[in-house]
Amino acid sequence: MRLLRSAWSLVKQSTIANCFRTCGFSSPEPAENSEDPEDDIPLAQLLTRLNDSGFTVDGTAEDYETADNDLITSAPLTDSDIVAMVQKNRHQKMTVKLKMTTMRNPHPNTFCNS
Repeated sequence: MRLLRSAWSLVKQSTIANCFRTCGFSSPEPAENSEDPEDDIPLAQLLTRLNDSGFTVDGTAEDYETADNDLITSAPLTDSDIVAMVQKNRHQKMTVKLKMTTMRNPHPNTFCNS
């Protein structure tokens, strides 16, 4: 945790803004000092700075860059999953229709003799 906190403390706000800008996200107002040369330090250099600051960093820059390459973030849907989703959606639509009908005629068995 300390390593993570230390690493984040070295990242400037303008660095994050530049990353988003590079990916195609932009804000209506440009970030102040967005041309700071310290923004684009390679990961290897950041790790060296951490080590020089007294924090022990195990591994190489490549270890950190590829740490989550095999991480499964989603699974394919099975036929059963798809059927369950469709049935849930149909049930929700029927519930909405029933509520709408009830709102229009709250007492369907009541006759009004006016």
